Amino acid sequence: MINQDFLAHLNRIFDNPKDVTMNDIENLVSETMQFFASLQKSLSSSDPKEKEQAVIEATQVQEKLNQLTEKAYALTGISKEKAMEILSNTDELSVKDLENLSLMDQKIASLKEKAPSS
Repeated sequence: MINQDFLAHLNRIFDNPKDVTMNDIENLVSETMQFFASLQKSLSSSDPKEKEQAVIEATQVQEKLNQLTEKAYALTGISKEKAMEILSNTDELSVKDLENLSLMDQKIASLKEKAPSS
């Protein structure tokens, strides 16, 4: 079963985006990595029911992420293409934002190293 705390955290972030802190984002990234590590383990299982449940959960999370992405576009009033353009251009980010992105990259890399391999 999908970790309901993970989905609740996703909802909280998108329900109150102005209240989101860097810590909230870091926690969400960590929870996301844990979810996908668990999913990877389940998909590698020899139990067909566990694999089937993992596929169902992955599909549900994908649908939720698609809904939240559309909500984010609506909240910001920008298109997907414009969002991708903005995200790909780091020239306008502050030094603090660049440092935070670097720290997030390092944390993601660390979580990937700690994730169980299949």
